[in-house]
Amino acid sequence: MHDTGLLLNSTMQLQFNDASQYINAPSATVLDINATDEIELNATLADVNANLDVSGTYTGGGLMTTGGNIVIPNAGNIGSASDTDAIAIASNGVVTFSQVPVLPNDTIETADVQDNAVTLAKMAGLARGKIIYGDSSGDPAALAVGSANYVLTSDGTDVAWAEASGGSVTAINNATANELVTIGSTTTELDAESSLTFDGTTLALAGAIAVSPDAGEHAVFNEGSIDADFRVESNGNANMLFVDGGNDRVGIGTASPGTLFHSYTTSNDGTLKHEATGGNAMIDIVGNRTSDADIGHLRFHNAGTAVLGQVRVERAGANNTGVMKLQVNNAGSITDIATLSTTSLTTPILNLGDEDMEHYDEGTWTPSLTTEGGSIAAYTLREGVYVRIGEWVNCTGTIDVQTVSSPSGSVSMTGIPFTLPDNDGNQGAFTVNLNGWSGLGTASIHGTQTKNATTALVGKAGASGSINDIGGDLQNGCGMHFTISFSLA
Repeated sequence: MHDTGLLLNSTMQLQFNDASQYINAPSATVLDINATDEIELNATLADVNANLDVSGTYTGGGLMTTGGNIVIPNAGNIGSASDTDAIAIASNGVVTFSQVPVLPNDTIETADVQDNAVTLAKMAGLARGKIIYGDSSGDPAALAVGSANYVLTSDGTDVAWAEASGGSVTAINNATANELVTIGSTTTELDAESSLTFDGTTLALAGAIAVSPDAGEHAVFNEGSIDADFRVESNGNANMLFVDGGNDRVGIGTASPGTLFHSYTTSNDGTLKHEATGGNAMIDIVGNRTSDADIGHLRFHNAGTAVLGQVRVERAGANNTGVMKLQVNNAGSITDIATLSTTSLTTPILNLGDEDMEHYDEGTWTPSLTTEGGSIAAYTLREGVYVRIGEWVNCTGTIDVQTVSSPSGSVSMTGIPFTLPDNDGNQGAFTVNLNGWSGLGTASIHGTQTKNATTALVGKAGASGSINDIGGDLQNGCGMHFTISFSLA
């Protein structure tokens, strides 16, 4: 154009050599210079007033000076030609050196040293025997080695070497092999004790032993819990007290206890005595049963292991009712000769010797409950036993109810194994213990047998000997334990 220069319209190109090298404007605001391999600028100074967007590799042969910041990509590296990752900067700014950095002298401050970072290996060398201590200025200093046999002393402020005071031991009096020594009459003498010896295995003392622990402390033998026995010898018995460390047993008069506690004597009078001069003397035999079974025995043997007789106590019922049995050995078989409970005495071999008492009988029966209204749908337990001696009958039993169906009115017990005669003087006693009934609390519960029948009425005691209804108090899971005693005469 005249007075303007060379103007190419639209995106037309100014080409050099061929179509691959050209200058053109692809838009009104962008100018492209394209070359096949290289664009070379030769000048003393290239002044670029713009941001540089370099997508290739930057290679410079001189010094690069910038008046701003140098920012590299996250997790990028800064290095030399031979060590391109000498400085690695993580995305969070943490800098990692691939080589140990060399820092100028006097550039590490005390605050820059981590706790416990200085080890003995990093400390400066120190002459053998010297000790580091704090001097009067509060600075570390080296204390020179003291003379031979000197000890380190303190005057409360500083430490120093000094000659040991007190001198040395000059004599051991009355010395004999294996005797231990104590402080003598002077600080330079020791006394050998003839009553206290140690031969490398056994420590022996001829004399009294007094142990006086401080309050709250205790004296312990065999704290390490090893297989070691403990024996106390009396004037006439080498094993007056013997603790078997291997079998965890204690013997009195024996070095071979056969049970947890075993008392043994060769005399004719092997009596164990427990005396309480202030009143009641008791011996507790404690078992642990959650179901009905034997809880403890007193057994009698003759020399060997066979049991000749025993007194045995059993648990009977969840309310911890007890049953005591007297048993003897009958040709090798332990046989009951008497069973005693709070409600009965069973003596299968006892001869009462009275014509009116010649009849003896015992057995089981099944008690039930009926209600005036509604019903009992199911039971968990129904059991009863009876003993008849002559004309006297004692019945006991337990009833546990599982489910009920709208019970109301009076409650009767059925199934009593004997019929009560029509006689006002033969009703005896009827006691009842209830559990799980609603609304009864501590009410007094009684029972009255029906004459000429095998039933009884159960209820709350009312005025003038009457029985009040308790059918409405029956509920699922309730129960009762009862005792009935009466005469058939």
